[in-house]
Amino acid sequence: MSDGVSNYIVKEQQQQEVVYEMFIPFLYRGKDKEATERRVFWVFKQLNWGFINEVRVYGFDDPSKKNVTARISFGSINPNADELIAQLDAGETAQVHYEQGKPWFWNVVKYTRREPKQRQEPQVTFKIKVKATATDAKAAAPSTNKFKILPVEGASSSDSEEPK
Repeated sequence: MSDGVSNYIVKEQQQQEVVYEMFIPFLYRGKDKEATERRVFWVFKQLNWGFINEVRVYGFDDPSKKNVTARISFGSINPNADELIAQLDAGETAQVHYEQGKPWFWNVVKYTRREPKQRQEPQVTFKIKVKATATDAKAAAPSTNKFKILPVEGASSSDSEEPK
């Protein structure tokens, strides 16, 4: 982003911590990522819910997708948004109409960071059952091998004859 908006966001982002984050799970993909971020920024700025630290749009990596998602980070929340924040904290969805006079809107939810699942190694426990062959059962002696060893195709051993 090379316009004044992005410079404004970057300067203020360095000075303020994130107080609240909102998420738009389904957002129409604009011409490019910067234009989409700018549009979301200006719509939320006009709502005057608080100071916007950052707008980040996800999903532009896959050009086949027609829709992307966005996260809006606030450095402070204005008192006029307290009811909205309570609604989002309760798990509800808010609708933001982004074009005046049109029925179009974005669904907005509270953004919650999910901890990555720690990969657990599978706990594999198993028992091996080996059935003795009929010849081994007859000759079962404590010191003899109870298992029948079969030759592997294509393998050569010093005991076997090599093909001529």
